[in-house]
Amino acid sequence: MNTNPNPGSMKQSERRTTAGDWATVVIIIGGFIMGGIALIYWIWPLFWSGVAVVVVGVGLGRAVNIMEAVSVYSAPYEEDATLHPADRPSSRVRKVR
Repeated sequence: MNTNPNPGSMKQSERRTTAGDWATVVIIIGGFIMGGIALIYWIWPLFWSGVAVVVVGVGLGRAVNIMEAVSVYSAPYEEDATLHPADRPSSRVRKVR
């Protein structure tokens, strides 16, 4: 549910996720799962293989510029961008004065 009263004011970056981005995520998660299972059963070669898979996945992520796919939005209330987050108006939090 969108709680922003003015959704047209939000700016999103133009880059979308690609198959390479998702492949990177799957590889890294697979490495973590492999390492986690190896720790449960004390299979150290499998654990270090999982670590290597994660390292390769991070390298792949840097190669495909995965962090460029992060959506960056402007502040929902431009005039209140300098206020502390607790002092900004929000439709989900009701202030009691």
